[in-house]
Amino acid sequence: MTKTNNDHQTFLQFFPMTLFASVSSMSSLSYAWGYLGFAPWIKPCLSMLSVALFISLSIIYLLKWWKYPEMVKNDFMDPVASNLFGIFFISLLLVSNQVYAWNNLLALVIWVTGTLLTFLFAYMMITRWITKQQNALHALPVWLIPIVGLLDIPLTGHIFPIEIVHEVCLLFFAVGLLFTFIVTTMIFQRLIFQEGMASTLMPTLLLLSVPFTLLFSDYEQITQRQDLAATILFYTGFFLVLLLGRRILLCLMHVQFTITWWATSFPLAAITASSFRYASHTTLPAIKAIPFILLAVSVLVFLMLCLQTAHYMIANFLVKACPKPRKRLSLHDLLKLQ
Repeated sequence: MTKTNNDHQTFLQFFPMTLFASVSSMSSLSYAWGYLGFAPWIKPCLSMLSVALFISLSIIYLLKWWKYPEMVKNDFMDPVASNLFGIFFISLLLVSNQVYAWNNLLALVIWVTGTLLTFLFAYMMITRWITKQQNALHALPVWLIPIVGLLDIPLTGHIFPIEIVHEVCLLFFAVGLLFTFIVTTMIFQRLIFQEGMASTLMPTLLLLSVPFTLLFSDYEQITQRQDLAATILFYTGFFLVLLLGRRILLCLMHVQFTITWWATSFPLAAITASSFRYASHTTLPAIKAIPFILLAVSVLVFLMLCLQTAHYMIANFLVKACPKPRKRLSLHDLLKLQ
């Protein structure tokens, strides 16, 4: 994976694909805010910010690709880091929905482009898994990113009232459903029976909840109902968030910051958006309260990540005189203490 040791790196050399998770998170949060009856201006603001952020990050990464093509190529050939490129395609699909409010045709063009690129990327990754013998230790949560991309196709395509688009959404829902269970099984087998993950990758565990969260949203959009199957998918994702994310805020406050912490933002934003969708079909006060709790947590985590990322990049790459982030407990040390 891309090294974050900044002793001899420039800003462009350091710039990781992981930062595109901020676009996905902001897009999901804008969707969640759309369910709220107050502050209606927040949703369009988040939409505009997510599009502007996507364009800015894309330009920066293109500059990195132009100046350091071998570095980008090495990342793409890496069995683990290559999956992170899927975050870009996920962001592109989500941006298409943000653009829809301003220009339907442009949104459709972006969605079609994102769908083709996501399919080609996922096809390439899955083919690599099948045709080349893989190291069992490489079966990590980031392997789910290509599958998440496939499931984002029907999630973002439902707004286009075109018959062929609906059929494409059905296709990728089916493919995403199939590989969600295949890849998730492989990852849990690796986590249970193989040696532990590197401490820097621990935040990526929350990615295990995302496919089930998206399957719930996709299923409800396709069937236009919330039945037992939809409920099972929602609560599976919700349980995984509770199981794997219970120490997120503690770690963010007490553990040394790394860019991989952005892997927590999109899962939290995705379950928040889905919980608003789920709660809209019930009158139970406890269920109605869950989305608001998740929204508060998601916004807090997103803001903390933004501030820590800005401080990290400014202090290490842009303004040398800026005080460096203070040394805190490493995630490895925290896990040993527990």
